[in-house]
Amino acid sequence: VRNTISGAFLTNKRSLKIATYITFLITFISLFFGSSYKPVWGGDEYFIGFVGSTHAAAASICLAAALLLLYTLMSEFSWYHLAMFLLYAFAIFETGARTFIIPIVIIIAFYLKDNIRSITKKVFIYAVSATVILYILINSSMVGKFYFLSSNQSNTVDKIASLTSGRSVFWEIDLAAFMESDC
Repeated sequence: VRNTISGAFLTNKRSLKIATYITFLITFISLFFGSSYKPVWGGDEYFIGFVGSTHAAAASICLAAALLLLYTLMSEFSWYHLAMFLLYAFAIFETGARTFIIPIVIIIAFYLKDNIRSITKKVFIYAVSATVILYILINSSMVGKFYFLSSNQSNTVDKIASLTSGRSVFWEIDLAAFMESDC
C-alpha cells in the first residue's frame, strides 16, 4: 500500500507541486485577514484561517505541511521550502491548538533530516530552525494561551492539569487503571 501511494505521488509530482503551493498561498494570505482570527480562550485572538475553528485550521495546516513534505522529499534542500515550513509552524502557533505543535515539529525534522546530507550544514540548519521556531513561539498567540491556562486554575487540580485543560487528570486515572489491569 505504501509503495502504491508513493508511486502515485511520484507519477503526479506536478499536481502535488500545484496543490502544495495553492495550500501554502491560501494559508499565507489568510494570515493577513482580520476575519481569519477570532477571540477564544480568554479573549485573545487566535488564527482560524478560512475554516472557522482553531483546531480545524491547525489540522489543515498540518495536512498542507505533510503535502509539502511529500513534495520536498523528492528534491534538494531549499531555504525557500524551509521558510514555507516555518510559516506553517507560525500559523499553527497562532491557532493556539497545542495538539499540533508536535506534528509540525516532526514534519520539519523529517524535512531537515532527509534533505540535508552534510552533517555541518545539518547542525547549522537545525540550530537556525530551532531558534526561529522558538522566536515564532514566543511571539505567537500560543504564549498567551499558555499564560491563560496556567493562571486559570479555578477548575483544575494543579499547574499541569491547567496546562492540559484537565486532560492530565484523565490520563492519570487511565494509566492507574491500566497498571492495575491484567493486560
